Amino acid sequence: MELLRWLRQSYDKFEPIATRLFLWIGLALLLFAAISGIPKWRFAHAGVRTTATIIENVPSFEPGGGIHYYPRFRFRDTSGALIQILSPQGSDDPEFTPGDTVPVIYPPGNPQAAIIVSIWRTYHVAILLGVFGIVLFDLGLVLGRLRLQRASQPVTVR
Repeated sequence: MELLRWLRQSYDKFEPIATRLFLWIGLALLLFAAISGIPKWRFAHAGVRTTATIIENVPSFEPGGGIHYYPRFRFRDTSGALIQILSPQGSDDPEFTPGDTVPVIYPPGNPQAAIIVSIWRTYHVAILLGVFGIVLFDLGLVLGRLRLQRASQPVTVR
């Protein structure tokens, strides 16, 4: 019984701090999600779009162990020159098979900076930060609402 009383007292002390902490951390993560997503969005809207063909998946040994596969792709730029690039983003399993056509985007005048376009490849940092931000912010809102409901209930003395 003493343990339950101690747990309740500890929770009552921790809850107001946790509520604020979850709200502020959630807001900060949402802000960082926007900050990381806006430049990608601008690049996606200002870049030159085309399609590329996957040539191969290049295996690479990672420092922590394991193998990552990086797709090599080629496309023609606006002047008609054939450009071949090794993607800077890889994965544990080959994401594409040779011969696949994929959308790519590159800055005007710099086709060597082309990237394969997909929602996850382009916005993965913003997506992860946004999801964690929403979860923490909502947790803070729920804890705050529960605290307000408990505070508005009449106290019974035993």
